[in-house]
Amino acid sequence: MPTIEALRSYRENTVRLIRETNFRSLATYFAVLVAMFISVAVLGHLLLRT
Repeated sequence: MPTIEALRSYRENTVRLIRETNFRSLATYFAVLVAMFISVAVLGHLLLRT
C-alpha cells in the first residue's frame, strides 16, 4: 500500500504538471475543434450545394 506522503507528493506533481501544460493543451484542443468544425461546415456546404 502506498503511503499518504507518496500519494500527496504524486498528487502535487500531477497538479503542477497539469497547471504547466493546461493552457497549451487547451489552446491545441480548441484549435483542433475549430478546424474540425470548419472542415465539417465546408464539406456540408459543398454536399448540400450539389
